[in-house]
Amino acid sequence: MFLTRKLTAEVLCWCIGQSMYACGQSGPVDPLLTGSSDKIIRLWDTETGLCKLEMSGHTDSIWAVHYEQGAVITASSDRTVKSIQLNPPTTSRQ
Repeated sequence: MFLTRKLTAEVLCWCIGQSMYACGQSGPVDPLLTGSSDKIIRLWDTETGLCKLEMSGHTDSIWAVHYEQGAVITASSDRTVKSIQLNPPTTSRQ
């Protein structure tokens, strides 16, 4: 039996199986992301294992996902790369 307290990219990939094409987590505190044949990008809570957010926009399977400085970057069979800003940039006031 496999037991874990935290959802990791490896565990999620094993759990979801065939339909998931991309799975990634840039660092231990960054979101865990997946992309699949259903054209949906999912952001997972690594503590609970639940999907926190679903994002769409591609018209074909998603083959790559990456998280960088508050943005989700994806690539798809529809020949597009998309960037979705999760955390809007803050402006400093002087």
